[in-house]
Amino acid sequence: MNKLCECGCGKEIIRKRDKFLYGHKKRLIENIQKLPHKNKSRLLSEETKRKISNSNKGKIHPPFSLDVLLKMSESHKGIKLTDKHKLKISESHKGMSGKNHSDQTKQKLSICFKGRKHSIDTRIKMSKNQQGKVLSEEHKKKISFGCIKYIGKTKFDGQLFFPRTGNNEKIILDPVQERIGLNILRNDRNIHYKCGKWPDGYIEKYNLCIDVLENYHFKVSGELIDNDQDRELTIAYWLGCMIYYIPEQEFLKDPEKEIQRLKDFIILLEQGRN
Repeated sequence: MNKLCECGCGKEIIRKRDKFLYGHKKRLIENIQKLPHKNKSRLLSEETKRKISNSNKGKIHPPFSLDVLLKMSESHKGIKLTDKHKLKISESHKGMSGKNHSDQTKQKLSICFKGRKHSIDTRIKMSKNQQGKVLSEEHKKKISFGCIKYIGKTKFDGQLFFPRTGNNEKIILDPVQERIGLNILRNDRNIHYKCGKWPDGYIEKYNLCIDVLENYHFKVSGELIDNDQDRELTIAYWLGCMIYYIPEQEFLKDPEKEIQRLKDFIILLEQGRN
Protein backbone atom coordinates (compact mmCIF):
# COMPACT_ATOMS: atom_id res chain seq x y z
CA MET A 1 0.00 0.00 0.00
CA ASN A 2 1.36 3.39 -0.99
CA LYS A 3 1.32 6.30 1.48
CA LEU A 4 -1.70 8.57 1.56
CA CYS A 5 -2.00 12.00 -0.02
CA GLU A 6 -0.95 14.68 2.49
CA CYS A 7 -3.94 16.89 1.69
CA GLY A 8 -6.03 14.64 3.90
CA CYS A 9 -8.30 13.23 1.20
CA GLY A 10 -7.48 9.64 2.25
CA LYS A 11 -6.44 8.48 -1.23
CA GLU A 12 -3.15 6.72 -2.06
CA ILE A 13 -0.50 8.52 -4.06
CA ILE A 14 0.59 6.97 -7.36
CA ARG A 15 4.32 7.68 -7.26
CA LYS A 16 6.22 7.07 -4.05
CA ARG A 17 8.29 10.26 -4.29
CA ASP A 18 5.12 12.42 -4.47
CA LYS A 19 3.40 13.91 -1.47
CA PHE A 20 0.14 14.93 -3.13
CA LEU A 21 -2.10 13.63 -5.87
CA TYR A 22 -2.32 15.87 -8.94
CA GLY A 23 -4.15 19.12 -8.05
CA HIS A 24 -4.58 18.21 -4.36
CA LYS A 25 -1.84 20.57 -3.12
CA LYS A 26 -3.64 23.52 -4.69
CA ARG A 27 -6.91 22.41 -3.12
CA LEU A 28 -5.19 22.15 0.28
CA ILE A 29 -3.93 25.75 0.01
CA GLU A 30 -7.42 26.98 -0.96
CA ASN A 31 -8.94 25.20 2.03
CA ILE A 32 -6.39 26.77 4.37
CA GLN A 33 -7.22 30.25 3.02
CA LYS A 34 -10.90 29.61 3.69
CA LEU A 35 -10.29 28.64 7.32
CA PRO A 36 -10.59 32.20 8.76
CA HIS A 37 -14.05 32.47 7.18
CA LYS A 38 -15.19 29.01 8.18
CA ASN A 39 -16.42 29.99 11.63
CA LYS A 40 -18.11 33.27 10.63
CA SER A 41 -21.58 33.69 12.14
CA ARG A 42 -21.09 30.49 14.13
CA LEU A 43 -22.86 30.69 17.48
CA LEU A 44 -21.01 29.13 20.40
CA SER A 45 -22.78 27.80 23.45
CA GLU A 46 -22.01 29.32 26.87
CA GLU A 47 -20.33 26.06 27.88
CA THR A 48 -18.04 26.17 24.81
CA LYS A 49 -17.15 29.80 25.52
CA ARG A 50 -16.33 28.91 29.11
CA LYS A 51 -14.10 26.01 28.01
CA ILE A 52 -12.24 28.26 25.54
CA SER A 53 -11.79 30.88 28.27
CA ASN A 54 -10.50 28.35 30.80
CA SER A 55 -8.12 26.82 28.26
CA ASN A 56 -6.51 30.24 27.61
CA LYS A 57 -6.20 31.29 31.24
CA GLY A 58 -2.61 31.67 32.37
CA LYS A 59 -1.20 31.37 28.86
CA ILE A 60 1.56 33.83 28.06
CA HIS A 61 1.40 34.87 24.44
CA PRO A 62 4.65 35.91 22.73
CA PRO A 63 4.94 39.61 21.83
CA PHE A 64 3.65 40.39 18.34
CA SER A 65 5.92 41.86 15.71
CA LEU A 66 5.27 45.35 14.34
CA ASP A 67 4.00 43.88 11.04
CA VAL A 68 1.52 41.66 12.87
CA LEU A 69 0.30 44.58 14.98
CA LEU A 70 -0.18 46.73 11.88
CA LYS A 71 -2.13 43.93 10.18
CA MET A 72 -4.31 43.54 13.28
CA SER A 73 -4.93 47.29 13.32
CA GLU A 74 -5.83 47.40 9.61
CA SER A 75 -8.16 44.41 9.94
CA HIS A 76 -10.24 46.25 12.57
CA LYS A 77 -10.52 49.54 10.69
CA GLY A 78 -13.99 50.42 9.51
CA ILE A 79 -15.72 47.78 11.64
CA LYS A 80 -18.90 49.26 13.11
CA LEU A 81 -19.99 47.91 16.46
CA THR A 82 -23.64 47.33 17.21
CA ASP A 83 -25.26 49.16 20.14
CA LYS A 84 -25.51 45.83 21.95
CA HIS A 85 -21.77 45.25 21.50
CA LYS A 86 -20.95 48.77 22.71
CA LEU A 87 -23.12 48.24 25.78
CA LYS A 88 -21.30 44.99 26.60
CA ILE A 89 -17.90 46.71 26.29
CA SER A 90 -19.12 49.54 28.51
CA GLU A 91 -20.42 47.14 31.16
CA SER A 92 -17.21 45.09 31.10
CA HIS A 93 -15.10 48.21 31.82
CA LYS A 94 -17.23 49.64 34.61
CA GLY A 95 -15.22 49.87 37.80
CA MET A 96 -11.99 49.01 35.99
CA SER A 97 -10.12 51.97 37.50
CA GLY A 98 -8.22 50.41 40.36
CA LYS A 99 -10.04 47.09 39.95
CA ASN A 100 -7.67 44.46 41.33
CA HIS A 101 -4.69 46.03 39.56
CA SER A 102 -1.38 45.14 41.17
CA ASP A 103 1.16 47.87 41.92
CA GLN A 104 3.29 46.49 39.11
CA THR A 105 0.41 46.80 36.63
CA LYS A 106 -0.34 50.35 37.79
CA GLN A 107 3.32 51.27 37.31
CA LYS A 108 3.33 49.80 33.79
CA LEU A 109 0.18 51.75 32.91
CA SER A 110 1.73 54.94 34.26
CA ILE A 111 4.92 54.45 32.20
CA CYS A 112 2.85 53.58 29.12
CA PHE A 113 0.88 56.84 29.22
CA LYS A 114 3.75 59.16 30.21
CA GLY A 115 4.44 61.84 27.62
CA ARG A 116 1.55 60.74 25.43
CA LYS A 117 0.08 63.67 23.52
CA HIS A 118 -3.20 63.69 21.65
CA SER A 119 -3.39 64.97 18.10
CA ILE A 120 -5.40 68.11 17.31
CA ASP A 121 -8.16 65.99 15.76
CA THR A 122 -8.35 63.81 18.87
CA ARG A 123 -8.54 66.86 21.14
CA ILE A 124 -11.35 68.34 19.04
CA LYS A 125 -13.27 65.04 19.20
CA MET A 126 -12.77 64.85 22.98
CA SER A 127 -13.99 68.43 23.34
CA LYS A 128 -17.09 67.74 21.25
CA ASN A 129 -17.86 64.63 23.29
CA GLN A 130 -17.87 66.71 26.48
CA GLN A 131 -20.10 69.45 25.06
CA GLY A 132 -23.68 69.36 26.25
CA LYS A 133 -22.97 66.94 29.11
CA VAL A 134 -24.89 67.89 32.24
CA LEU A 135 -23.03 67.07 35.45
CA SER A 136 -24.95 66.25 38.60
CA GLU A 137 -24.44 68.45 41.67
CA GLU A 138 -22.78 65.49 43.40
CA HIS A 139 -20.33 65.20 40.50
CA LYS A 140 -19.56 68.93 40.58
CA LYS A 141 -18.91 68.74 44.32
CA LYS A 142 -16.48 65.84 43.86
CA ILE A 143 -14.63 67.74 41.13
CA SER A 144 -14.33 70.79 43.42
CA PHE A 145 -13.00 68.72 46.32
CA GLY A 146 -10.56 66.96 43.98
CA CYS A 147 -9.16 70.28 42.73
CA ILE A 148 -8.79 71.66 46.27
CA LYS A 149 -7.05 68.46 47.40
CA TYR A 150 -4.67 68.58 44.42
CA ILE A 151 -3.78 72.26 44.98
CA GLY A 152 -3.21 71.65 48.71
CA LYS A 153 -0.95 68.68 47.97
CA THR A 154 1.11 70.21 45.17
CA LYS A 155 1.38 73.87 46.19
CA PHE A 156 0.95 73.91 49.98
CA ASP A 157 2.63 70.63 51.02
CA GLY A 158 -0.69 69.22 52.23
CA GLN A 159 -1.36 72.15 54.56
CA LEU A 160 -4.78 73.80 54.90
CA PHE A 161 -5.26 76.89 52.76
CA PHE A 162 -7.99 79.35 51.90
CA PRO A 163 -8.99 81.00 48.62
CA ARG A 164 -7.73 84.39 47.53
CA THR A 165 -9.62 87.32 49.05
CA GLY A 166 -10.79 90.10 46.73
CA ASN A 167 -8.94 93.41 46.86
CA ASN A 168 -11.88 95.26 48.47
CA GLU A 169 -13.62 92.30 50.11
CA LYS A 170 -12.42 93.05 53.65
CA ILE A 171 -13.02 96.81 53.18
CA ILE A 172 -16.65 96.02 52.31
CA LEU A 173 -17.54 93.16 54.69
CA ASP A 174 -15.97 94.65 57.84
CA PRO A 175 -18.25 97.74 57.99
CA VAL A 176 -21.25 95.66 56.85
CA GLN A 177 -20.71 93.25 59.76
CA GLU A 178 -20.33 96.13 62.21
CA ARG A 179 -23.45 98.00 61.03
CA ILE A 180 -25.86 95.03 60.86
CA GLY A 181 -24.58 93.57 64.15
CA LEU A 182 -24.25 90.04 62.84
CA ASN A 183 -21.19 87.82 62.51
CA ILE A 184 -20.24 87.14 58.89
CA LEU A 185 -18.17 84.00 58.38
CA ARG A 186 -15.46 84.61 55.77
CA ASN A 187 -14.46 81.85 53.32
CA ASP A 188 -15.45 79.30 55.95
CA ARG A 189 -14.04 75.79 55.47
CA ASN A 190 -17.07 74.09 57.05
CA ILE A 191 -19.31 75.81 54.49
CA HIS A 192 -16.96 74.61 51.76
CA TYR A 193 -17.28 71.02 53.01
CA LYS A 194 -21.05 71.28 52.65
CA CYS A 195 -21.29 72.80 49.17
CA GLY A 196 -17.84 72.54 47.56
CA LYS A 197 -17.66 76.34 47.10
CA TRP A 198 -16.27 79.30 49.04
CA PRO A 199 -18.90 82.03 49.57
CA ASP A 200 -17.24 85.35 50.48
CA GLY A 201 -19.45 85.60 53.56
CA TYR A 202 -22.13 83.59 55.35
CA ILE A 203 -24.64 84.69 58.01
CA GLU A 204 -25.52 81.54 59.90
CA LYS A 205 -28.61 82.99 61.64
CA TYR A 206 -30.45 83.49 58.35
CA ASN A 207 -28.68 80.80 56.29
CA LEU A 208 -27.66 83.62 53.95
CA CYS A 209 -24.60 83.73 51.71
CA ILE A 210 -23.03 87.05 50.78
CA ASP A 211 -20.85 87.50 47.71
CA VAL A 212 -18.97 90.64 46.73
CA LEU A 213 -19.11 90.97 42.96
CA GLU A 214 -16.27 92.66 41.11
CA ASN A 215 -16.72 93.87 37.53
CA TYR A 216 -15.34 90.69 35.99
CA HIS A 217 -18.31 88.74 37.39
CA PHE A 218 -20.63 90.38 34.86
CA LYS A 219 -21.21 90.05 31.14
CA VAL A 220 -21.47 93.08 28.88
CA SER A 221 -25.25 92.73 29.12
CA GLY A 222 -25.05 93.22 32.90
CA GLU A 223 -26.04 89.66 33.91
CA LEU A 224 -23.80 87.27 35.84
CA ILE A 225 -21.32 85.23 33.83
CA ASP A 226 -22.21 81.56 33.31
CA ASN A 227 -19.64 80.32 35.81
CA ASP A 228 -21.15 82.46 38.60
CA GLN A 229 -24.67 81.36 37.70
CA ASP A 230 -23.62 77.71 38.00
CA ARG A 231 -21.84 78.51 41.28
CA GLU A 232 -24.99 80.14 42.63
CA LEU A 233 -27.09 77.07 41.80
CA THR A 234 -24.56 74.73 43.43
CA ILE A 235 -24.41 76.73 46.69
CA ALA A 236 -28.21 77.06 46.85
CA TYR A 237 -28.64 73.33 46.14
CA TRP A 238 -26.38 72.13 48.98
CA LEU A 239 -27.14 74.79 51.60
CA GLY A 240 -30.79 75.48 50.73
CA CYS A 241 -30.00 79.16 51.13
CA MET A 242 -30.37 82.47 49.35
CA ILE A 243 -27.39 84.43 48.03
CA TYR A 244 -27.15 88.19 48.53
CA TYR A 245 -24.86 90.10 46.17
CA ILE A 246 -23.00 93.28 47.01
CA PRO A 247 -21.71 95.00 43.83
CA GLU A 248 -18.19 96.20 44.62
CA GLN A 249 -18.28 99.46 42.67
CA GLU A 250 -21.74 100.41 43.89
CA PHE A 251 -20.65 99.90 47.52
CA LEU A 252 -17.49 101.96 47.09
CA LYS A 253 -19.53 104.82 45.58
CA ASP A 254 -22.18 104.84 48.32
CA PRO A 255 -21.53 102.48 51.27
CA GLU A 256 -24.50 103.77 53.31
CA LYS A 257 -26.96 103.01 50.52
CA GLU A 258 -25.72 99.42 50.09
CA ILE A 259 -25.66 98.76 53.85
CA GLN A 260 -29.22 100.05 54.19
CA ARG A 261 -30.28 97.85 51.27
CA LEU A 262 -28.93 94.81 53.11
CA LYS A 263 -30.65 95.88 56.34
CA ASP A 264 -33.98 96.14 54.49
CA PHE A 265 -33.43 92.67 53.06
CA ILE A 266 -32.76 91.23 56.53
CA ILE A 267 -36.00 92.85 57.79
CA LEU A 268 -37.86 91.02 55.01
CA LEU A 269 -36.22 87.77 56.13
CA GLU A 270 -37.31 88.42 59.73
CA GLN A 271 -40.88 89.09 58.60
CA GLY A 272 -40.83 85.88 56.56
CA ARG A 273 -39.67 83.90 59.58
CA ASN A 274 -42.44 85.35 61.74
